[in-house]
Amino acid sequence: MQIAIISDTHDNYKNLIKALTLINQNKVSALIHCGDVTSLDTLKIIIENFNNPIYLSLGNGDDQQIFFNFLNKNKNLNLNIFSDFGQFNIENIKIGLTHFPDFIKNHLINNFDFIFYGHTHKPWEEKINNTIVLNPGNIAGILYRPSFAILDIKSLKRKLVIVE
Repeated sequence: MQIAIISDTHDNYKNLIKALTLINQNKVSALIHCGDVTSLDTLKIIIENFNNPIYLSLGNGDDQQIFFNFLNKNKNLNLNIFSDFGQFNIENIKIGLTHFPDFIKNHLINNFDFIFYGHTHKPWEEKINNTIVLNPGNIAGILYRPSFAILDIKSLKRKLVIVE
């Protein structure tokens, strides 16, 4: 099973469609978005082009009221939205999710296998204690090339994918 980790789409529809095409070609089973989707239209593009579970942590560019109202009106979607920090398991892998790197330190004591974050737009990975902390970069292509990450749940191997 593979999961995709994306972040900071900032309404860049062109790069988002390219990324979702690559994600679907890789037969990804879940999509994690680390925030700054920006508009509800962008979230709808993700939902329309990805049919498996979606986990989203809202960022500073996302209007929480709009996103949570949408979720409340569409409870049949396989969509999970977190305000500041989310936590969930995928096949016994304990995952933390946030937009803001400042929130990571407060949650390391929870013994996550992975914590994914966004905001900086810079692809980054480090190990803190026993937790892999990973930023997949950004889909928008702001400051850095557009990128996302894919995690193989069985092997725990990660790869960075450049969106071209």
